[in-house]
Amino acid sequence: MIRRRRRRLARPLRWGDLRDALWCSAGLHAVGLFALTLLILPRSSLVGFGPLDTTIGWAGDDTELVAPIDTTVAEPIEHESDQSDDTVPVVEPTPKPQTEVPVPREPVSTEPSGWSELQGRRARAGGGSGELTITLGWDTDCDVDLHVRGPHGVHGYYRQRETAIGLLDIDCNSRFPVAEPLENFFAARAIPGTYVIQVQRYRSRNGGQPVQFTVGVSVFGERRLFTGELDTEREITVATFRVAGHHVTWSGSP
Repeated sequence: MIRRRRRRLARPLRWGDLRDALWCSAGLHAVGLFALTLLILPRSSLVGFGPLDTTIGWAGDDTELVAPIDTTVAEPIEHESDQSDDTVPVVEPTPKPQTEVPVPREPVSTEPSGWSELQGRRARAGGGSGELTITLGWDTDCDVDLHVRGPHGVHGYYRQRETAIGLLDIDCNSRFPVAEPLENFFAARAIPGTYVIQVQRYRSRNGGQPVQFTVGVSVFGERRLFTGELDTEREITVATFRVAGHHVTWSGSP
């Protein structure tokens, strides 16, 4: 006996079925949004405050997240200056003037003309020197004498060679002529006071002809050279100077 299956006819769509479908779809959307929120929240926490930065890469749980560095320079905040009469002005430091370094120059020679020749003759004769040195030179066979009159009436010459103001250590042509005649008077320390230098032709050996002479004086390194002529046997004054401390003042000339 053959049974035939009855064909079920399709049930018409009801409002209840549509409502159930909508609720099911809403539920699925809610679950999806919740899952998406769980994924986004850890990413947004790296950015800090503010809206979510969608430029951050995402490659899974094992990938390190690196947030971009904000290179925007903040604008300076302008404050209104509270200016008043009590404001202390800022004084700029005054630059120090630049001091020019002096350029060393060649020393200026203060040696009188003929000084080296006279002092060379003194050195060859073995004459001494000191703070005060007086040298007399001439070029004849005559006997010419040097006289130095110093403080307290002291007189240094051929008859009183060693004195309180100095020593006459060379006296030429007194007995016989020499090739380079001279007389030399010196003191290691120059005693303060007034000095007078005189020259005398003591004995003539040239038939009474005038005698040319040169006197070199050095006081504390200051040098003077005097020249003159002797035509008689009297003394003539060559120079006068005064010593005070380490300073010398000159007055008088031949």
